[in-house]
Amino acid sequence: MIYQFIRLAYQYGARVTSMLTNATVCQLFKAVRMVGNEAGQLIEFLRFSDCGEGLVAVIEPKCIVLPLMQQHFTDRYPEAQILPVEHLEVPAMGAEEQMFRALWRKYYEVAAVEGRENPRCRMGHMPKRFWNHMTEFSQTPAGEPEPGTDRLTQGPSPSILPG
Repeated sequence: MIYQFIRLAYQYGARVTSMLTNATVCQLFKAVRMVGNEAGQLIEFLRFSDCGEGLVAVIEPKCIVLPLMQQHFTDRYPEAQILPVEHLEVPAMGAEEQMFRALWRKYYEVAAVEGRENPRCRMGHMPKRFWNHMTEFSQTPAGEPEPGTDRLTQGPSPSILPG
């Protein structure tokens, strides 16, 4: 698709970006929008955990979005880096992290208005595929590690590691 777009760009010049009725241009613009939307959603729904040596977040993106998310996190965590990770073992959560997770879940419960609960609307604003790694939806009893925190990455893939 990118190759076809480049060929069109050589043929039509800069005006190729306004040729949205062309199947190749339309398809490429949709792919770019999808990747951008996923990066934005992951930034919104990402939950970091303090593992003692740094902050760790588990994500399962559909696209390669970490380069798009990097600026957001490096602005907030100046020592953050995206590094290739072939094998990552996250240490067990400490008591303080477990306490903060329990407080976050309690806040989520208390802030919810029982009569106005609308799971369908929530899924529209917060896709269900992100729920696995969101603190407010986990039901992990104290003392047990969060699901997914001892996962190994699938081959070499980048990871955000704030300093």
